[in-house]
Amino acid sequence: MIHVRHTHNDIEHPDAYDKAVRNYIKANAAKTRQKNWFAAHPDAQRLRDWLYGDGEFESRFSCGLASSDWRDHRCAEMDRCCSKGAIAHPACRGIFAGDYGSFLLKLREALEEWGGLTDKQTEALRKALARAEERIAKAAQRREEKLEADRAGSTHVGAVGERREFSVLCERSFSFEGVYGVSHINICRDEAANVIVYKGSHGLEKGWRYVIKATVKAHDEREGVKQTIIARPKILSEKESDL
Repeated sequence: MIHVRHTHNDIEHPDAYDKAVRNYIKANAAKTRQKNWFAAHPDAQRLRDWLYGDGEFESRFSCGLASSDWRDHRCAEMDRCCSKGAIAHPACRGIFAGDYGSFLLKLREALEEWGGLTDKQTEALRKALARAEERIAKAAQRREEKLEADRAGSTHVGAVGERREFSVLCERSFSFEGVYGVSHINICRDEAANVIVYKGSHGLEKGWRYVIKATVKAHDEREGVKQTIIARPKILSEKESDL
């Protein structure tokens, strides 16, 4: 076999050829560094997935939909799905989908360019992930403690079908675009700390107190917390809370 050695005189675009060769060499070197990085650090795949939002850190809605598909998504139970937001792995939440601090962003850029990280960079990334997991674990504990208090304190109010007055404080309010227009989910609490929920076309203001006349639509339960679902509300009075 005869090997032909090309010179710049044989190449139509020598600058582009040289650039392509350099990129090829760099890409091969990055693959080698990545292989060595994975071999030297057993948790390299997990660290890499955290920076990229892949694997166990892939953000998903509570109905299981991947975050990359959300634009064309309509869930039959929006209040139990998209209105809650993307549910990522606990350690990833808050540092996902481009929402990186400058330090983590630089590590991601380094990983993309060089294929691996130095031992010092790897250890810094490992500590950042551990801090994130610890922070989320504490938040989960606080949430569970609040749920336990709600489970013990919230009871169903009124009888299904009864129309009555409710004096409530709006704690949370969500809105979303549905098939029939904008809908709202209002999570409230009455003076006895019972959870009162209204889902419909009216949005309440978080932190405001309302006296509402409404019909008890259903007695529900969410994560062990008893909820009273109301319908057809008529606002009798409203004022901003001083809390």
